[in-house]
Amino acid sequence: MKLRVKTEVIENYRKENRLTVEQFCKKCGISQKSYYKFVNGQLHIRITVFLKILRTMNIKPRDIIEDTAE
Repeated sequence: MKLRVKTEVIENYRKENRLTVEQFCKKCGISQKSYYKFVNGQLHIRITVFLKILRTMNIKPRDIIEDTAE
C-alpha cells in the first residue's frame, strides 16, 4: 500500500475560503516554509502537523489521503 496526500484538496480549501498561505498557516500553527515544501512534495510532515491541517479544514484523513498502489 502506498498512500499519497491530496495536497490539491488543501490548496482548494485555502482558495475557496479566501485564505492567504500566511493566514492558513497561522490557523494551522505551521510555518509557511513547511507548507510550501509539503504542498510541493518536498517534505514529509509529522503526524501532528497533518492533524492540525485536518482540524483546521474540519475533514477526516480519508478525505485527503488516497491509495496509489496499482
